[in-house]
Amino acid sequence: MKCVDTYLDTQLNKMRLLQLRHKCGGKMMGNYRYMHASIASINDLICIQKFEYDVVKMHIKTNELTFLKCDDWLVKDEPIIIRSAKLIEGSIQEQTLQKARRVFHHKWLFHNPFDNSHLVRASKLRTIVTRTVIGKNKMLSSRIGWLDYWDKWLQSNEKLLIVEEARQKKLLPI
Repeated sequence: MKCVDTYLDTQLNKMRLLQLRHKCGGKMMGNYRYMHASIASINDLICIQKFEYDVVKMHIKTNELTFLKCDDWLVKDEPIIIRSAKLIEGSIQEQTLQKARRVFHHKWLFHNPFDNSHLVRASKLRTIVTRTVIGKNKMLSSRIGWLDYWDKWLQSNEKLLIVEEARQKKLLPI
């Protein structure tokens, strides 16, 4: 498995995506760290008891916490945020989501950096495949976080994704 992980990490590094990873796990975007619940080190049990979540969003300067629920975290390549709640003055307050729904990309970034589970390896491969097809198009990259746009893009690029995934799998060390 180490060879596969080395290959995947080398490809991700070439795409400059490893720099988004927090040293303790989680995806860095702006002033926020997004972590899967399995690595979030939160001692406030009120969060766990009152709101079921998959991802914790933490502002790195203020430590403000937002809890995000994605019913499809384990089954989708790009999970959809369905609920959100914020920790405000010691209590959980559910937030109203925007009408346009958001999706998470690069699920592997949300996990422990030393996790080499099948889920993480599959997510890394998905990132390489989609990023190869998308290229360095910043206009496209800024829109793919919106579910409606992402779904349309996937439909119109399905064949390219299939071809690229087959190509990448051939390159993977056995």
